[in-house]
Amino acid sequence: MVIAYFGEKFKQWNTASDASLALAENKPVILIRPKNLHHPLKELSERANVTVSTIPEAVQVLKYIFD
Repeated sequence: MVIAYFGEKFKQWNTASDASLALAENKPVILIRPKNLHHPLKELSERANVTVSTIPEAVQVLKYIFD
């Protein structure tokens, strides 16, 4: 499982590359990105298994998966 985090200070394109590689290898991807980065990451978001806006939302997803 890969958790890719994009934030105001973390707009690394290498993160997008890593997430794309994980998806190509059929690994589950949780994408965390704020709403204002919706458009720049829309294609990656469409391919991710789950897309959330905050880290606490990602934690809730992980709790749901592993509980």
